Amino acid sequence: MTRMKALVQEVTNASNAALAAQMLKKRLLEISEINVGLFQAIREEVFSQVSDRLVERHLQQTQHDCILLLQLLEQQWQTGCTMKMVMVNLLEEVLDYMETQHHRYFCLKSQVPERKLNLELAELTEQLKLLSTGFKRKGVDLPLQELLLKCYHDFIKSRKASYEKLAYMKHLQTSLINLCRDVQAEDFTRIMMEHLLYLRFNSASYEGYYKSRLLKNLDQVYNQTEKLALLYQMEKVMKGQQERGMVCFDPCSPSLVVVLTSFIKAELKYLQKKQGIALLGQPPATKRGVLATQQVPDYRVKVSISADALAYLVRLMIESELIMANPRSELMVFIARNFQTPGIGNGYLSANSLGTKYKQVVQTTAKNVNAALGRMQKIVAKEFGL
Repeated sequence: MTRMKALVQEVTNASNAALAAQMLKKRLLEISEINVGLFQAIREEVFSQVSDRLVERHLQQTQHDCILLLQLLEQQWQTGCTMKMVMVNLLEEVLDYMETQHHRYFCLKSQVPERKLNLELAELTEQLKLLSTGFKRKGVDLPLQELLLKCYHDFIKSRKASYEKLAYMKHLQTSLINLCRDVQAEDFTRIMMEHLLYLRFNSASYEGYYKSRLLKNLDQVYNQTEKLALLYQMEKVMKGQQERGMVCFDPCSPSLVVVLTSFIKAELKYLQKKQGIALLGQPPATKRGVLATQQVPDYRVKVSISADALAYLVRLMIESELIMANPRSELMVFIARNFQTPGIGNGYLSANSLGTKYKQVVQTTAKNVNAALGRMQKIVAKEFGL
């Protein structure tokens, strides 16, 4: 490598014209000898009695030197310079040999030389057409298509990558193309989402996409008990999710499976607390908005909706004049005393809290009530053909 460095310095300061034919022939012969000597030295080092740690240090130093010399040659490239071309080929052969044959000692964090990277990026660009076609043919959710293709376009546009990142992006592309080609499924988007988790695709954009899909599925379930059951099922699936035991998309970010498991647990905790807001196990006389002198009802109407949704449903009935509530405060006391929402056990709703929820409605509550009304419409339409 020391002699190789000297030759690189010499050739970057000269051209073919500056080298006499006899000198050029001599230098090319010398490069050929260096080629043989380098490969022999690497093999002897690997199979010697030297410790693995020392072998790794020596080979990674050789790798580092090869990359620096390639950068020097690429910066002062001259078309038609025979010696430069021969030296570039030699250095690339050494790097390829170490990467493929002695991978355990190869530093994957090193930057890929420019010429090799350009060739790899050109191939990735060409394969993107096939990947995009596969997405469309399988009907992959459009935002997910755009997210994945943008990751590749950004990667290609950066013109800079480590061996580790390049290998990951190549494997990811090949794996997704094969998935589109070989797997038949009605819900192909779900299959691809699971496959991306397996491939440890932990990009920030995909994390946001996965969470939004999870919350969308949760919003489509109206019953609070069913929401909890769905979240527990999601948690179980996530805990059983396998991951490819190699590099991930972003080594600086945590595993997406870990992030999503924590997210699901947080949603579970929030929903459980939300259901437990009502005062559990306390007698009616201690409830705000329920008078101590009022008799405890023998029967209460059990509903599958939350207190927020119940308050909004009552508001819709009042505003559509299905219920004449005057005064409204007494109606809230009546509902608090006679209706039982999930999660409150033998406790009672708070009339004041219902009044607040009546006025302050969030979009999620509106969606849930709208979904329930939609189910009612379908029942009417089915029974009477309306």
